Amino acid sequence: MNFYGYIMPSVGYTTRQPEYNYVLTPGIINVIYFPLIDINIQILSQTTPQYPLWGGFAVSVYNYNGTFEMWHAITNSSGLVYVMNVPLNASYIQPQGKAYVMLKVRTISPATDSAYSYAQVSYEYGQTYENYTNAMNIPSGYYAYTLGTRGGPFDEDLVIYYQQFSVPVTTTCGQVFNVTVPVETLNIYVTDLKGNVLSSQPVYPCATPSYCPSFYYNVTLVLADQYSPYDLASQWAASTPAFTFYNNLTDFRVVGQTWMQPIYKALESEFESLMNTATYEYQYENLSLPLYAMWYTGNYSYYILAALLANYSTASPYAVFSFPSIVPHEGTVFVRLFMPGQVFPMKVYYLGQEVFNNLVPVPQPNEIAVVTPNGQVQYVTSYTVYEGGIGSLSTARQHSH
Repeated sequence: MNFYGYIMPSVGYTTRQPEYNYVLTPGIINVIYFPLIDINIQILSQTTPQYPLWGGFAVSVYNYNGTFEMWHAITNSSGLVYVMNVPLNASYIQPQGKAYVMLKVRTISPATDSAYSYAQVSYEYGQTYENYTNAMNIPSGYYAYTLGTRGGPFDEDLVIYYQQFSVPVTTTCGQVFNVTVPVETLNIYVTDLKGNVLSSQPVYPCATPSYCPSFYYNVTLVLADQYSPYDLASQWAASTPAFTFYNNLTDFRVVGQTWMQPIYKALESEFESLMNTATYEYQYENLSLPLYAMWYTGNYSYYILAALLANYSTASPYAVFSFPSIVPHEGTVFVRLFMPGQVFPMKVYYLGQEVFNNLVPVPQPNEIAVVTPNGQVQYVTSYTVYEGGIGSLSTARQHSH
């Protein structure tokens, strides 16, 4: 059989080895098997911990040279796509050594993905563009974009993965294959013009410290995204004339500060304690529902803010920042996905002055973006940070606080 450019013999159902001689009986259905199988592919983030990428990633399967698209679907709430008729990686399939497919993962392109003719099984498993927009509760007539992205025109149709994919001969029907794609932690170091990593600096406001004690100016890194939040890449829960409620809200506005993580974590704990106190008094001490709602939600908003600031700030005085992707999963409020190919406006403040204001492309997961006050951005896989006079070699890494 010639199948999307592959030439394959018929095989035994259990042996999966070639069988060439058949006696066909007229008047009945003769069943012949070929080395094709149905599988599940689960798309996972490259974060710690990993999460399935629910939220509208388009997955396409092409033949070995990319000439023919064999399958297309949208990841469902488990990050899965069901793919039918994938060739087994068998030596008897021709061309020799080409018994694999090309797997592409990209963000949604609404015009393309809404017009695609999906297989019936994709509808049944919630893996079509229509299934996705319904799950997102995006109003009819509006385009939907991949959850956690900026959508069009910034992150639309962004290819983040295109690699060979092989299915072993021993694969069972419906087997799940995990594929990790570069939805990553963005690692950014800020240096001076000589390559020294910037750090928090003491400031002495007068000559007599006992009268006016010194304090520190921290290094602040800002992802200055003026268009956040992104409605059509967020999951709508409900909408009224007065309010729009979200299960997840896509927002890329990020602030990270050196040496501030312990302080923000302490604030996070303080507001969590106040939330618990409000709940206790409502349940056991007759606190009224309106007061409880006002007290709890007010403290919750500060709790979320402190948690976000802690997540993107550093525990040390050095400008070694890690901005983790927030992948949609149970309990997330804000979502944002960092992927190679994206470009973000960023600013750096040092000693109270803006020293960097430029666009920063997201690097590959194993790379660090090093920014300097002259506006340059370079990418390295490791960088030596001198902390307290001791050289410490840092490599690109995944963090999740």
